[in-house]
Amino acid sequence: MKRSGWASVIASWFCLFAGASSIIVFTFGNFLRALTAEFGWSRGLLSNAFACSALAAAIATPILGWLVDRYGIRRVTLPGIVIGGLAVMTLAANNGSAWVLFVTLPAAGALTVALTALPYTKAITNWFDQRRGLALGIATLGGSIGVAVVPQLTQSVISTYGWRTACIFLGVLVLVVAFVPALIFLHDRERNERADAATVAANTPGFSAHEGRRQWRLWVICAAFLLAAAGASGIIGQLVPLLTDRGVGVENATRMIAVFAIGSAIARMFSGVVLDYVFAPYVGALSFLGGGIGLVLFVTSNNPNLLIVATALCGLSIGVEYDLLPYTVSRYMGMRAYGELVGYCFTCFVIGTGIVGPLMMGNSFSLLGSYNPSLTAFACFLFIAAVLLLTLGPYTYPASRKHE
Repeated sequence: MKRSGWASVIASWFCLFAGASSIIVFTFGNFLRALTAEFGWSRGLLSNAFACSALAAAIATPILGWLVDRYGIRRVTLPGIVIGGLAVMTLAANNGSAWVLFVTLPAAGALTVALTALPYTKAITNWFDQRRGLALGIATLGGSIGVAVVPQLTQSVISTYGWRTACIFLGVLVLVVAFVPALIFLHDRERNERADAATVAANTPGFSAHEGRRQWRLWVICAAFLLAAAGASGIIGQLVPLLTDRGVGVENATRMIAVFAIGSAIARMFSGVVLDYVFAPYVGALSFLGGGIGLVLFVTSNNPNLLIVATALCGLSIGVEYDLLPYTVSRYMGMRAYGELVGYCFTCFVIGTGIVGPLMMGNSFSLLGSYNPSLTAFACFLFIAAVLLLTLGPYTYPASRKHE
């Protein structure tokens, strides 16, 4: 294994620390209260705008996957990070118009796809085979730590300087924390070692994009992760208002995001190691069942200690997904058209985290006056996702015995 492989893991760690989840998805609850207070927008309206942002990201994700397959990771990701950081800054320009919100937020969602896990998991899976799970676990841990830290910093900036300054802060964070390590450390193995895209395709095991789209397992993976993502992360955008409605102070409610993130971080490291030795669908099914139990606790209890456990279980579940999704796709679809094929799965993941989950949570409260109906549905989603994973059968492309 060349140093470039572990260097790419380091770069991915920082890029995911300041990634789309940390910058947009998990700070949504912080901005929700500030925007509601200043402009009088309802939670339902803001959730719909966030869903449009996620839809834009979902559409852009497979396009990004195709681009990195064709042109290489660095050529696509480096300019994408810069564009994404600038797009986040433009959110500060909102003047109170809902139309501006519905233009700038989806634009930011589409333009920050280079800050999602897709290009970095491709870089890592290209470099690693036997230790692929460990490498993915270390890299995606950066995302969990970012989710724990960035919302706290964002809340501090909002409280002290206002939400507009917080948008600028997040954009600068992307340009400094993500772009600089990517520029220095992110390496593209296939571009370093192979001559052109045709040679890459000819020598890489796996289905072509056309063949992969005809595999039923690809669509089962997509369905499982759409349901699991909606179920496990659907609460996070509304976690702060969900808890404050129950009498928890805003600072303590914001700290619960850190509980979610710590659970996610533990899961990413645990699953990263375990996936190299334990059948991936078993790991996924167990974590999804745990997340479902956590959601049942949210519905049935107001006990603060149980709410902490419930939040941690949801974090554990979503944390496993970040390692499990790319690992599962690489083992069942191979690496020949990995970028495009995993892009479809990440699209479903984004639809779950950014559209299905937030829409159900926000509109459940707006229309029914309670989050419990959506929480109950989310628990069912996770239980169904666990069953779907268990239908996949043996790996199509298991790890080789060659020493890395």
